Amino acid sequence: MEDIRYCEAHLEIRAENGQTILEGLASPVYDGSAGTQYQLGDHQIERFAKGAFDEWLATNPEIEIRFNHDDTKVIAVTPTSAKVWSDEKGLHYKAEVDTDISYNKDLVKQVGKKIIRGSSIRFAPQESIWSKEGKMEVRTVTKAMVVECSPVFRPAYKSTACFMRDRDNWIAQEKMIENRKKVQAIIDSISAPSGTKETLTD
Repeated sequence: MEDIRYCEAHLEIRAENGQTILEGLASPVYDGSAGTQYQLGDHQIERFAKGAFDEWLATNPEIEIRFNHDDTKVIAVTPTSAKVWSDEKGLHYKAEVDTDISYNKDLVKQVGKKIIRGSSIRFAPQESIWSKEGKMEVRTVTKAMVVECSPVFRPAYKSTACFMRDRDNWIAQEKMIENRKKVQAIIDSISAPSGTKETLTD
């Protein structure tokens, strides 16, 4: 299942070698600052680790650049008219914009006027690490596929079904580990006086 995340960061329209170019940061690598993580709920945060998309990008996948995630408004597609890459700052995209197309004309105006100020990715997480920081539940995505990058109007964040299912699996695993520790403590407390120690096994 795919998720969508929004990033209000670098986004620009410029002229380059006679072409109109759209370039933006689609998803940041977490660097310790609040602006490089996603607040998905009152107690839920998501972050992307450096290199999270590298394995997927190495397969040279077809990634669409769409206007506002609209499948009828494709701006460009890798590798012919777009490029998607990652570095220490995050996942970037660059697209050639055909301004003879009406919705692309609208895009150029709206980015130029800062009406559209950020980008969004549609991605499928494959591997992640969960942790707790105080009351916050933190998912760090370490491996993912990206299928689309889009300049967008800022949407509302929400915990998606994919995110919540992954969270529930993590919580269930944490409870299982905690229960095993409690059972092991009971076994240790009733071990034979001779000092022999039994260990809980699967």
